[in-house]
This record gives sequence, structure tokens and C-alpha cells, in this order.
Amino acid sequence: SVIAQLDTERSYFQFKDSVQSHVESIVQGYWDLVLARTELWARRQQVTQLEFAVKRAEDALEVGNEGLSPLAQARVALENFRANVLVAEGNLLQRESALRNVLGLSPFDNDRIIPTTPLIDQKIVWDWNELLALAEQYRPDIIELKLILEADQQRMLVRNNDARPQLDA
Repeated sequence: SVIAQLDTERSYFQFKDSVQSHVESIVQGYWDLVLARTELWARRQQVTQLEFAVKRAEDALEVGNEGLSPLAQARVALENFRANVLVAEGNLLQRESALRNVLGLSPFDNDRIIPTTPLIDQKIVWDWNELLALAEQYRPDIIELKLILEADQQRMLVRNNDARPQLDA
């Protein structure tokens, strides 16, 4: 009966672990989407800067201050960064689709998922001993392993008792 109770508790913590894993994948998908949006914004900023550089090189060529080489380099760089914008847009769509999948939303929904959580810019100092103690107390996978060990100890106790001679009168 003790073993059955431990198995029941273990199954509860297995379920709790699967729910926490699902929530963790949602959080990870959310922040992957934030990263993809930030990357796309940065790539678009680069294109804007290079468009200005191309315009400047065109003006310098027209005035006669510079040759054709700086303009050609600026145009090649601009096209490379435009290609990077396309890659970033594809990555954004992929990340949004992955988050939709984890959330159970339809991939054919035209509504955009727009992250609203601001990024933090302060250093976080972790107390690793406290985090380890919290993990031992609350993480279902660790609790499940402890329950498995306890059930194994109970089984070993039963086997040791069964191995002893029977003294029934």
C-alpha cells in the first residue's frame, strides 16, 4: 500500500512536470518571438542606414568627389542587408507559427501575436544555493526521482523481509 501511494504521487508529479514543460515551451516560444521581432527591427534599421549611404555615395559621384567604387560597395552591402531582412522576416513568421502551435492556435489565423513585455536592462544576481533548494522542493522531476528512490527503498525492505525465515506458529 505504501508503494501504491508512492506510485500515485509519482504519477501526479509526472503530470505536473508535463504541465510545467508545456508552460516553459510557451514562455520560450514567446521570447523567441520577441528576439525575432527585435532582429527584424535591427535589420530594417541597417537597411535604412545603408540607403542613406547609397544616396550619399550617389551624390558624391555626381559632384565628382568620389569614384564609382564606394557607390558599388554601398549598393552591394544594401542588397545583402535587404536579403538579411527577408531572412529575418521568415524567421519571425516561423517563430510566430511555432508559438501558435504550442498555444493550440490555428496557423491560418490572420491575427498577429504581438509581444508586449518590456526587456530588462539590469543585471540579475542569482543565489544559486537558494535556487537549488527551491528546485529540490518544487521541481516535479526531482520530486518524482525522490519518490522513485523511496518506492525502491520500500520494495527493498519488502524483499529483505520476505527473505527472512518465516516464524509463523
